[in-house]
Amino acid sequence: MVGQAYHPLLRVQCARAFVTDYPAGTRFLVHAKLTDRLGGPPFLYVYHGDPVVVLSPAQAKKFLAEFRRGRI
Repeated sequence: MVGQAYHPLLRVQCARAFVTDYPAGTRFLVHAKLTDRLGGPPFLYVYHGDPVVVLSPAQAKKFLAEFRRGRI
């Protein structure tokens, strides 16, 4: 999403359930790590065992507003 810590077009590697269980455009709150496996292009990695929170558009907007103000 625009306004987050990383560029919106940065690739994300995550569990297949993100793709099969949720429609495109679903917003998630996850713990992701920036990596560049074997010197390739950087991407975000989400461990499949970490908790995932699905955010509504309003929740995502509120989260990003708080993130920008440095309250998190």
